[in-house]
Amino acid sequence: NNNSYTELSREVGRLNRSTTDLKKDINAIKKGTRVIAAPDKSRGTGFAITSNGLIATSFHVVNGADSIYIQDVAGRSFKAKAIYNDPQSDVSILKVIDTTFKGLGPIPYTFKHSESDLAENVFTFGFPQDSPVYGDGRLTSANGLNGDTLDYEISVPINPGNSGGPLLDSKGNVIGIVKAKETRLEGVHFALKSGYLLNAIKNIPEDSLTKVPVLNTENGL
Repeated sequence: NNNSYTELSREVGRLNRSTTDLKKDINAIKKGTRVIAAPDKSRGTGFAITSNGLIATSFHVVNGADSIYIQDVAGRSFKAKAIYNDPQSDVSILKVIDTTFKGLGPIPYTFKHSESDLAENVFTFGFPQDSPVYGDGRLTSANGLNGDTLDYEISVPINPGNSGGPLLDSKGNVIGIVKAKETRLEGVHFALKSGYLLNAIKNIPEDSLTKVPVLNTENGL
């Protein structure tokens, strides 16, 4: 509710789809590949929790959506649904429900259970534009806006569309989820701590899952 705190989902108009997206759709039609061209209202970033289609993102990215799709690097879209939302911590767990989805490869990162230290090198990877964007910086505070203990303050440059993306440390551990920035100050951004993501994963209703999620423990990064 603070007017200096801006969540970083990316608003897009129905007619503002990029030339890249349109070319991918045309090529997919020629090849006979199924593509769903949904009229997006907003976009954000998500990252895989498991290879069978559980995705983490920020709650504000999907809040109020009447339909949710994830898109892979090849431009293919797959229908998903939110199976767990925590508005308090601003995290949402999605599940791909599209029958054409064949799964993902091995998850290359791990998830940090403890809090990270001040001045650690941190990294982001997200979609403030149609192609992926990498950013790096430091963990500048153990707390977020006005001392909020849910969040880290980070110096990584992030923009609308980065919301829901992973915050990683130099060892390839996911330590948070990118979510917002301070609009009155340059270079002040916020990420939800990974402990709240892990709590959300534990709280997914059992009837929403075919099996209990098993998180990767071997880091490939």
